[in-house]
Amino acid sequence: MLWVNVTNHGKRTVKSDMLMNYSGVNAYQKVHGKWQELTTSATNSSSLIKGLGKMEHNLKPHKTIKNGVIIFTLENRSKVKVEFQKGYNQITARRYFKVK
Repeated sequence: MLWVNVTNHGKRTVKSDMLMNYSGVNAYQKVHGKWQELTTSATNSSSLIKGLGKMEHNLKPHKTIKNGVIIFTLENRSKVKVEFQKGYNQITARRYFKVK
């Protein structure tokens, strides 16, 4: 799970169904020796629903969604690689997290 702020620096509104792609955050885990992209999932935890709900709105130009939540479904207990992108395939940061 990641708490995120997402800003639309473009000139067009980003539709809610495209927001996950636009956010530029992808997570991966090794499955059978190969990195596999993790899928996002939902939760019924009342403390997280507010953050998840923020990611379901259209994002107008030059506006920011603060404290949105992205939850990834883990495949196993191995470490998770998270990549942050600016634009198409332009990785700005990469972090590895241990699964507890």
